[in-house]
Amino acid sequence: MNDMITMSVRLPKEVVTWLRKSAAMATIEQDKRVSMNSLIVEILAKAMEADRRILTRFAGSGKKIDGENDEN
Repeated sequence: MNDMITMSVRLPKEVVTWLRKSAAMATIEQDKRVSMNSLIVEILAKAMEADRRILTRFAGSGKKIDGENDEN
């Protein structure tokens, strides 16, 4: 993740609240002060990796992501 691009997005208030709470919990767990930006990047990177694992699990299984078979 060396190539960083600045991106401004509008997020629903509940998403911002969740990100802030998650970042605060990460700061407590790591027992050090970390920038909000770094923590949000880390949270989103973990979410992206989890998404990749889900997609990889379905690759070659013959199933659609919603769980239905392609056979009709």
